[in-house]
Amino acid sequence: MTRDGTTSIRSFGRAGLLALALATVAHEGCGARLPVTRDARSASAASPPRALAPATAHEGAETGAARSPTPATEETARPSPPPGPEGFASDPSAFRPLGPQRWVRDGEAAGLSYLEVVLGTDAPDSPLPLVLVLHGRGDRPAVPGGPYANLSTAVRILLPRGPQVVGDGFGWLPAVVAEGRTELLSAGLADVSARLARFITEVRARVPTVGAPIVAGFSQGGMLTLALAVRHPEAVGVAFALAGWLPPPLWPESAAPSAAPPIRSMHARDDERIAFAPTVTSYRHLRSLGWDIDLHVVDAAGHRMTPEMDSQLHGWLERALIAAGTGQAEPVAPASSALDRPDTAPSPPSTGRPRRPRRPRRRPPS
Repeated sequence: MTRDGTTSIRSFGRAGLLALALATVAHEGCGARLPVTRDARSASAASPPRALAPATAHEGAETGAARSPTPATEETARPSPPPGPEGFASDPSAFRPLGPQRWVRDGEAAGLSYLEVVLGTDAPDSPLPLVLVLHGRGDRPAVPGGPYANLSTAVRILLPRGPQVVGDGFGWLPAVVAEGRTELLSAGLADVSARLARFITEVRARVPTVGAPIVAGFSQGGMLTLALAVRHPEAVGVAFALAGWLPPPLWPESAAPSAAPPIRSMHARDDERIAFAPTVTSYRHLRSLGWDIDLHVVDAAGHRMTPEMDSQLHGWLERALIAAGTGQAEPVAPASSALDRPDTAPSPPSTGRPRRPRRPRRRPPS
């Protein structure tokens, strides 16, 4: 330390000089610094969403270790990626043609980046029914195929991207079902569903929409679909929950509101990641409160979408889109009695380790 209170170069040593040089370069090269979260950084640092991949939007799964939310940090703002066949364009307001009557552009609402895909029309800015598709954990937005292909009604599909980085993809929640951290999972669902309700409000203020939004999601996306429908019914017209579950802390206690959206769900008996029995229990609770909810049971699918499930979802979408476009009052078929059948009865809860068979008692000699 010198007499004037400054630190001499000699006192730094080699390690200090190296740290000083790196700090100087970082300061001089960063330009404007904006507070961004790691979630926001992932939009440019991670691989960009597949804008042209002809895959279904329900490929993600409730797998892998969860990543906890990351506190806000400061980092140099990154420029938008250039236009190209992959990812987000530099002009998010411009539609890019994908083929005959197929359009895509990207945007941001409520702090969430999203892809907007318009199918079945030459006028992508015209008023259209709106479908919100929520991907599963570890997946990312992609131009949807499968049940979303060859719909008879022109449609606008919004595919927001989860705010958390999960491997090569993205996720929505700070925990996974298999970890058993139900309170943390429920808090994440409550927070993100409120954010998605704001997202829907902001997007509907920008784009011309016909009818109330249709929401569909798989895995974590299916859980969010349920949370959004139950906690923010005013934002949803119809909810299609695929391999989802509503944790007990989020179960409503009062009767369903008069404008509650109908909920149609699919779930496999052998789902190894989001168990079948708790899902049935949560649906029965909602129905006991007056919710219009139905369950399509699949015998052997695990935690994935099968061709049978794709076909079922396609039929649901067709009916809901026609209803949205024509103003019909019945966007879904009447609920079946699936939740009443004995074969959908939840299995008894596990008590932990399986018990060993008791050894027969030896009778004392008489």
